[in-house]
Amino acid sequence: MKWQRYLRYGAMGLITLMFLMAGITKLIGHESQVQIFEAAGYPLWFMYLIGVAELAAAIGLWIARTRVYAAALTGLIMLGAAATNVMIGAYANIIVNIVLLLAAAYIIWLERNGAVQHTQQTGGAAA
Repeated sequence: MKWQRYLRYGAMGLITLMFLMAGITKLIGHESQVQIFEAAGYPLWFMYLIGVAELAAAIGLWIARTRVYAAALTGLIMLGAAATNVMIGAYANIIVNIVLLLAAAYIIWLERNGAVQHTQQTGGAAA
């Protein structure tokens, strides 16, 4: 259905924007990110690893062959982020983690169930 395709692209766009911003701030070592990782007791190399993973997920969502894996990676990162936010007492941030986790789960569901038909397969017409 057409609306599912638009919703999928919206979910992909939301995750991409958030992960590009978060990944870049981690890779440049922005002070706010360093403070979060230090408060949680994580080593700084882990911050850079997560930054690379976020950028990989943001890019992978737009490649059909890697979309499910990128969405799964997004979900894993968001579970870890939610746990970290609980540890450091940043409870309001958990809402963002849940929204992105749900967006990733929706992408996986659509891709795995074939709910989104590609126009190349159907020629743009209903099958």
